[in-house]
Amino acid sequence: AFDCENHVRVLLRRKTKYNDIFVCSTNAFSPKLYYFNPDLTEKQGSKEGFGYCSRDPRHNNTALWSDEGNPQNYGFFYTGAVIDYTKTEPIIYRPPSDDGNIKFLRTPQYDTDWLSAPEFIASFDVDSNIYFFFREKAEEQRDIFPKIYSRVGRLCKNDIDTATIMANTWTTFRKARITCLSGVNDSPFVFNDINAVTKLHDDRFFVSFTSSPGDLTTSIICEYSRRDIDSILDGNFKEADSSSFWRELPRDHVPDGVPKNCESNGSLSDTVLSFLRSHVLMNGNVYSSPPLEIAFQIPNIIITRLVTDSINYNNDNQITLIYAGTQDGQVLKLVQKKKGEKFILLTSWILDENNNEKSPVRNMVLAQDTKQLYVSTDIAVYQFSVNQCNRYMLCVECERDPLCHYDVQSNRCLNVDDNNQKLAIARLQPESWCKKSVQRPSKILQLTRKKGETVWLQCDVSEHLRSSIEWRWNGRNIQDTLFNNFLLTKEQNLIIINMNTSLNGQYTCFIGHQPIVSYSLETDRNSFVYGDVASTVTNLSRRNGECNCLTAEKYIEKYNDWCKEFENYQRAYNEWEILRDQKENSFIFYFNMPAALYVLVSVVIALLLITIGSLTIASLGRLNTDQIAISYNTISKKLGRNVQAAGLHLNAPGFKFIIFPSVFTSMEFDDISCLNRDGVSISLDCTLQFQADPNHLYDIIVQFKDFEGYKKILYATGRAAVHDTCAHFNTTAFQSMRGYFQVKLLEEMKNTFSPFYAILRDLQVNNVRRPGDFETAVKDKEAAKENIKIAENERPKLLTQARTEYQKALKQAQIINERAETDSSIILNQADAEAQAVRARYSTETDTFVSLKNKMRLSVESLLNYMAIRVIGSSKNDVYINMKSPAQVKYDL
Repeated sequence: AFDCENHVRVLLRRKTKYNDIFVCSTNAFSPKLYYFNPDLTEKQGSKEGFGYCSRDPRHNNTALWSDEGNPQNYGFFYTGAVIDYTKTEPIIYRPPSDDGNIKFLRTPQYDTDWLSAPEFIASFDVDSNIYFFFREKAEEQRDIFPKIYSRVGRLCKNDIDTATIMANTWTTFRKARITCLSGVNDSPFVFNDINAVTKLHDDRFFVSFTSSPGDLTTSIICEYSRRDIDSILDGNFKEADSSSFWRELPRDHVPDGVPKNCESNGSLSDTVLSFLRSHVLMNGNVYSSPPLEIAFQIPNIIITRLVTDSINYNNDNQITLIYAGTQDGQVLKLVQKKKGEKFILLTSWILDENNNEKSPVRNMVLAQDTKQLYVSTDIAVYQFSVNQCNRYMLCVECERDPLCHYDVQSNRCLNVDDNNQKLAIARLQPESWCKKSVQRPSKILQLTRKKGETVWLQCDVSEHLRSSIEWRWNGRNIQDTLFNNFLLTKEQNLIIINMNTSLNGQYTCFIGHQPIVSYSLETDRNSFVYGDVASTVTNLSRRNGECNCLTAEKYIEKYNDWCKEFENYQRAYNEWEILRDQKENSFIFYFNMPAALYVLVSVVIALLLITIGSLTIASLGRLNTDQIAISYNTISKKLGRNVQAAGLHLNAPGFKFIIFPSVFTSMEFDDISCLNRDGVSISLDCTLQFQADPNHLYDIIVQFKDFEGYKKILYATGRAAVHDTCAHFNTTAFQSMRGYFQVKLLEEMKNTFSPFYAILRDLQVNNVRRPGDFETAVKDKEAAKENIKIAENERPKLLTQARTEYQKALKQAQIINERAETDSSIILNQADAEAQAVRARYSTETDTFVSLKNKMRLSVESLLNYMAIRVIGSSKNDVYINMKSPAQVKYDL
């Protein structure tokens, strides 16, 4: 009947002047799409809903309407759904235009590389793209035990039908793995199961994940930027090789012409289209930003829906609010004061406190204009005002909410209107503000208790404030006292054991600087409680002079143990009385029997007692404190279902225990050889701690018989996981990325061991060894690097020396040049002086001869004869005259 009902799966409003409302419902496995006016009156009837929503109400789907950026500016649906009965034909779909000009587009049919049994979570229209968030079977990790990965997919709204080998198929669709990390940087925990997504301002996505099945259920919220998502989707492709191992595809293997994000796809070659048809998975993971810091974890809660709101202040800063719906019918309110900081849980609302069977939150919508939150479950729709400041009783929790303000005069938490919102935002330091505010006077409760009695003092606050509780006794923190009589429960309530006069005084519960409740405790001197059970555990709360307050759970556990012992004693006593009465009646008959029967009855009784004793001994079994077991009846060949812990146990005769450790056991993988990404054989040692999940011990024994068989299969599977993980790393990564290798190996181990109900922790990889030839090559390479480094270090020194010598030579040359120029200048000056003197002498002689010529009226020849006579006459040596033509006369003096 459930399957055949008409389940509404899609409800959308087209945000145009029409404001049409679209509804798609399952219609007994024949989906129908209905059109309505804004007042919910039917507009155009209905049509077949193929591709708009899933046939089966149990199959998730997502849908949105986009009015802008589509071909020819038409408005279109974009949906993710499952359109067959067996969940083997998932589809991401855009229907054809009403006029038929634009053909429909979809993902290929039965192609698991595109979609592999997906669970669609959400979809978003951002600029020119549509983003899809979903989880699916990981084709890149396909083995006997398939893994589930979360994905983010992207396609372009301007994508059109190519009418070629990819007819009616998306050419712009790409997808990548999206994960959330939690924990320390060396060994983070990877969350794979996506549950809810919300978007803020087109550039920030908040995504909720849960831990994998088999682990303690934990929800986590991580933030992702659109830029980080696009960087992976615009990056390198991933491709499966001949051995079905997925590797990063080098860029030079990508054919020319593969379009970038939302480039036109109207003229793509068949080579490019064939490549796009077989390559939709991108290399790399989308991690939260900043990693490990934005995460908000909630134990034992599954988040099903998220909505966001923001408050802007100081221009570039904004406060982010998240409202999270949960599987158990709650709404959590979280705040992030600044981008990049961790979220703080402000408060939680239970939708239906009167209903013990909590219905999960299916959808939530925040009306921005009225600040009303609408929440739907399977049974009802709820409306909340996001400003519920009257729920806060304390100044600290009031001032943490940017929509609230603590009024000092009235000691109440009030809603903040839009005019005063900036004032409230500016005071987002609740500790400092609440120190200045007038605290609400706490009521002092008068209590009188007997000496030796155990006293319970309660501090009733919201769950998210319990970690901030501080108990003070006469103004002193109880942790600072020297008394060992104080216990703190899980809820941070205070237990005082073995009450006496030294413990009299005032006990006050504080949250920050605000008192919540105060007790004035006195001891009644005239009464005394004997045999207080709490006295048996008081000595456990003091070690090395420091207060190590026990929790109430240990106190209650001790009390329960005492009660069990008393019940066992009472039961044994009653059984003894019954046996005694039976034996008395038997003895009366026994002593009145004839002598012949006397012997026979004696033998029968003896045999009966021996048999009973043997059966009793055979029915008893003892388990140590580090053991758990399930009993197996070797006679009836039946395996029990109850897991039995440490202690003495009475079972059916002929039973035996199939024992498993109740604590973590070490498993060592010694000298494992595996081929890495480069094809190099790597040897390593690996150690981890594992434990069989007690909740599935029956299933484990059915599959593996006993602990040895269980350990053997884990060992074999673990070795396979080591080999798989090795294949993802190159040779150098085993040294440079040792911590990341351990993280990936632990993740692979958990995924591989999950079908075996194994709990893992503390994985360590040691003694990584590479082949001798490779190590020699590495050493030679390192030696060459050292030589290069030495040469690089020597080069500046030699260059400096050469520059120094060059400068010295240059300076010496300058000195020599200057000296030569000085000497040449001196010689030149001397030559000039001598030349001047010669010219002066010959000028004088010339003037004299000219004067003589003129005075004596001599001809030139006469003058020359005169001058020759004077020269010859003044000569001290012999003169030889060669009588030739006058022009050739030469005087040798």
